[in-house]
Amino acid sequence: MNLYAIKPKFQQALRIIERPLVRRRVHPDVLTLSALALSILGGAAIAASRWWPWLLLSIPVIVFLRLALNAL
Repeated sequence: MNLYAIKPKFQQALRIIERPLVRRRVHPDVLTLSALALSILGGAAIAASRWWPWLLLSIPVIVFLRLALNAL
């Protein structure tokens, strides 16, 4: 199983989030800027992990949220 096999199921699961965003007329740029902020936060966490290694535990969560925002 590859990424493209699970992508439709992942997007279907995001419909729960997508519908309220559409109803509230959230502009797609808000999602893009949120994804950008998460990317910067992830980079900062990786850079700071030299002093605080536990920050690396946040990377999978950040990556998942960034992936979800990109799919929306």
